[in-house]
Amino acid sequence: MALVSMAAVGGAQAQENPAEIARRELIAQAERARQEGDHTRALDLALRAGAVRWTPSLRLLAAQEHNAVGHLLDAYGMALTCSREAEADAEMRNRDRVVGACRGVANSLEHRVGRLILRVRDPAPTGLQVRIAGAVLPPALWGVAYPVLPGVVRMEATAPDHASVRNEISVVAGEVSETTLDLARLPPEPLNRPPMTVTGVPAAAVPPTVRESASGRALRTLGWIGIGTAVVGVGVGGLALGLREESAAAFNRECPAGPTGSLSAVCQSRIDTGSTLSSVMLSGFIVGGAATIAAVVLFVAAPPSRGAEAPARAWVCGPQLVPAGASCTGQF
Repeated sequence: MALVSMAAVGGAQAQENPAEIARRELIAQAERARQEGDHTRALDLALRAGAVRWTPSLRLLAAQEHNAVGHLLDAYGMALTCSREAEADAEMRNRDRVVGACRGVANSLEHRVGRLILRVRDPAPTGLQVRIAGAVLPPALWGVAYPVLPGVVRMEATAPDHASVRNEISVVAGEVSETTLDLARLPPEPLNRPPMTVTGVPAAAVPPTVRESASGRALRTLGWIGIGTAVVGVGVGGLALGLREESAAAFNRECPAGPTGSLSAVCQSRIDTGSTLSSVMLSGFIVGGAATIAAVVLFVAAPPSRGAEAPARAWVCGPQLVPAGASCTGQF
């Protein structure tokens, strides 16, 4: 007796599934909303109940409410599913009534929707994806009459290594339209394309004598500027040295030795001129020497201008005092 009581309690608990209780309440609220003419709310409640569990009768309610708010494709698809499920359930209560009502909704929408048959030319490209009105069309529905809203339907198709296709297809309500999809294969990309120069000649064909980088040209230009600066600096220093020696000789001739402060204005000017020329001479030699060193560094750092077979360069530049100037020797 106790076992029978426990079984009864267990069965009652199984029947009182909270989700099923909530589902029944949602269906009741949907029925009331429909009676009040609030079809949007009735549809929302029916779909929420269907998220728990669908039955043919609940699909009939959803199809009717989809139709009421103008969702023709959703209503048509839901009515067809409702009819198939009801026909397959031989033990369903009110089966004939539900089947008839579902067929009635589907038949009423048959002339209001269009159908599109998409045929894909064999062999279909690997990875082909087709979208009809923004929704992906599964391969199982290729070649099958697919319900669409009447009007202009946008079709898009993409596949790896193939040109994309975008078409607009005119579909008439109550009629079937067909289209054939044929994607063109893209030409293969060329492999190991040789680098090209500005003139379009392959880099390998450029003679070694003209294969000179911009950085090498810039360094050599700066090197020649350095040589010019060195020549000018050493020349100025040598000239100042000569003038200073001339001024010193004139001082020795014209200004005999005497007590401090007894020199004439001319002799004092000779002394000032010699001091100035000494400073100019020293500055000229310093600038010339620094410019010579910089030029040598720039020429050594510059890449060869005749490619890999260019002869080695070896040369030395430096200031010379007599005669004043700079000299460079080496192999180019």
